[in-house]
Amino acid sequence: MPFEFPSNLGPFMLDDLGRITPRAGRDTPNFVFQWRGRKIVATLRRGAGEETLLMSTWLGRVPSSAAPQAGDLRAASFAALRTLLGALPKNWRAYLLADHRVRLDASIVLALPSSAVELITAVTRFLLTLAPYLDFLDEDSVLEPFIPMLPPAVFPPAVFPPWAGVGGMVKI
Repeated sequence: MPFEFPSNLGPFMLDDLGRITPRAGRDTPNFVFQWRGRKIVATLRRGAGEETLLMSTWLGRVPSSAAPQAGDLRAASFAALRTLLGALPKNWRAYLLADHRVRLDASIVLALPSSAVELITAVTRFLLTLAPYLDFLDEDSVLEPFIPMLPPAVFPPAVFPPWAGVGGMVKI
């Protein structure tokens, strides 16, 4: 039985060349993975004439002022964040959230429909660009680590062998 195109594939419309486009009226498609100890969320977004791949990650936490020894580390955290903000590429934004977490969002323009290769290439370029910023933050451990837990349904333990990562998550 041959496929008829375009065809539905979950939240995507699949064309005859195997390229995907988010379907209208569906939840925003995304995928989640862990890289260098941080949760990364990649979300396909369609806007007014522009499609983007939104990459989000949590860089860590600024120590709370309620912590007894937080003074010097807190000041170093804010100094590092000021330096980081001045060096981020265009279309990258960092946010200090109310619970002291620091989130980074990067918008990547992506032509749709896109092939799996184009999507993975965009994600890989983001990760390679992100690496020096993580090195800078991790160098002096100025931010407390923060790794949000992924629900088990996202990565069932049976999918990945024990060497693939912690708690069934992919470690790259």
